[in-house]
Amino acid sequence: MVSKAQGNADLLAQGKVLLKENKAQEALLKFEEYVDQNFEDPLGYFNVGLASMKLEKYKKASISFSQAIALGLKSEAVYFNRAYAYSLNYDFFKALKDYDKVIAMDPQNDEGYYFRAQLKSNTGDEKGALVDYSKAIELNKKRHDYYYERGLLHSILGSQDEALKDFISSVKLKPSDYVYYKIGGLEAKYGRDETAIEYFSQAIELNGDEVKYYDMRAFSLMRLGRFEEAIKDLDFAEKKDEYDIDLHMERGLAYLSLEKYDMALKDFNKAVQLAPKNAKHYYHRARVYFAMKRYQMVVVDLEKVLELDAENIDAYIFMGDAKMELKNYVEAVRNYSNYIAVNNMTYSIFHKRGDAYFAEGDYDKAIEDYNTVLRMNSSLGIVYNSRGKAKFLKKDNEGGCTDLKLAKENGYSQGYHLLKKNCN
Repeated sequence: MVSKAQGNADLLAQGKVLLKENKAQEALLKFEEYVDQNFEDPLGYFNVGLASMKLEKYKKASISFSQAIALGLKSEAVYFNRAYAYSLNYDFFKALKDYDKVIAMDPQNDEGYYFRAQLKSNTGDEKGALVDYSKAIELNKKRHDYYYERGLLHSILGSQDEALKDFISSVKLKPSDYVYYKIGGLEAKYGRDETAIEYFSQAIELNGDEVKYYDMRAFSLMRLGRFEEAIKDLDFAEKKDEYDIDLHMERGLAYLSLEKYDMALKDFNKAVQLAPKNAKHYYHRARVYFAMKRYQMVVVDLEKVLELDAENIDAYIFMGDAKMELKNYVEAVRNYSNYIAVNNMTYSIFHKRGDAYFAEGDYDKAIEDYNTVLRMNSSLGIVYNSRGKAKFLKKDNEGGCTDLKLAKENGYSQGYHLLKKNCN
């Protein structure tokens, strides 16, 4: 016959076995039965807490651990587990106090520092968190997650070099597609695209189903001018997610760079369809139309750009260029002037407007704009040539000859036939 004491002990032992076998609900019933019969034994409450944690009943777990503590079980393990229960129930400040107790009991407890660091970070004490992560790593240099979490915190604090070091240390201990991806992102941010591509490739090797890995590798390939390779990555990504707007944007730009305008147009059309309120989609589609010499469609798209984003003053320049091709010089002047009203520090826009005035036949205003350009940069042979031609048309042969000579002196010789014909 089994004694009552033996029966109670068996309940506790059976519960522990069930918990080890991941049968948390059955284990909880055993522990609760034990507590009913042994309500002054803190171990019963402690084990109820452990089973409750497995069942994600964090409030119940924290109460059970507190009961164990109240009955005299004030071990490192009970405070550690209660701290973890508090944190998972978003009671961060109570959790912090318990981790303080854990570390006071055992200053070599690396996990105590690690979890306290996470809580400090969540409660706005980033500097304190950094100290704790560093202490956890000092005590245990074999935990990849310690390096990873510290790397994330360095990144948040703007210390990208330190973040990069920690992420690399993390993947050396345990390869992770996501961490490779994070490293690749930082390398790309620093403009080290060759290295970024290597890390994105390692991420893809570990997890070939994650679209963003292909997107980011394509981005770096694009910056290196490896457009065909970028398109292959984006084609694969499209099979996973055909509604990825950035995918269509990037691939459209790749096709545009390769002068495959029909394919570029197809992607930008899709981007516009997916996000009709995004001005940059219309802007890039206008670039394709311009390359295809469909200037009226350029104007339509740029009008949409300005409707959606009135501060996109570059659209005024682009619109002016299209109007020049359409020989609508009055409108071209208006578009260039709209840009100048906001930014009058770019000499090239005065050159463009000067050419529009010239084409319109307003040589005085053309010369004024050319003068502005040359005050900003006196070594532009092409502008001397344009001003010289305007002066000839105003019957100022002496001034025209002087400018054509200056054009030639500054490396522009296309006006040489006029120089030879009209000047000594």
